[in-house]
Amino acid sequence: MSRKLPGFLFWLQWTIATVLGRLLGRAAVELLTWVAGNGPHILPVRMLLLGAAIGICQWWVLKPYLPRAHRWLVATMLGGGVTGRAAVLTGLTQWLVLRCCVPRAGIWIGTNLIAGMMSWFLFQWVSGPLLVSLGVHPWSVALARLLGDLVEGGVTASVMLGLLKQSRVNLTQLGRTPDSLPYRKLDLRTVLLPR
Repeated sequence: MSRKLPGFLFWLQWTIATVLGRLLGRAAVELLTWVAGNGPHILPVRMLLLGAAIGICQWWVLKPYLPRAHRWLVATMLGGGVTGRAAVLTGLTQWLVLRCCVPRAGIWIGTNLIAGMMSWFLFQWVSGPLLVSLGVHPWSVALARLLGDLVEGGVTASVMLGLLKQSRVNLTQLGRTPDSLPYRKLDLRTVLLPR
């Protein structure tokens, strides 16, 4: 567990991890579609693959800063598996991991929604003119996706960086480390009912 406050390097790693996770996830999904076809029975597996790829890449960046960071992988995989591009539910599953040790972790749910929508709108805005100017070319779609993923990664990296910094500052003021945090078991009553 890192004792330093995360900084620009964390932001850069998170952004790259998000883009790389999406790229690897899409490649795995395309391979699955090529092998198994594109029926409705494949959709949950496709979303699990995409969520797993993103979760692994982001987990690698989070593990020095977040206790029990391996849960991030599971949360992202389940969020991607259940919802696909409905980023608010992915944010909700990830929030379940963050809330045990990051103050104001609820911001993460809205951040995922806003970043996901920004990514989608940027993809639509960029891909339209590219398709007209370059024709239907795989590189034009890939470039538009890359730009959208970079924006999504950058926005979520900025918010995660702020949340982790705030968490570290609060813990330092209390004389505690993230390793000494009590773990709160997941209880649906605490998730669904206000405190």
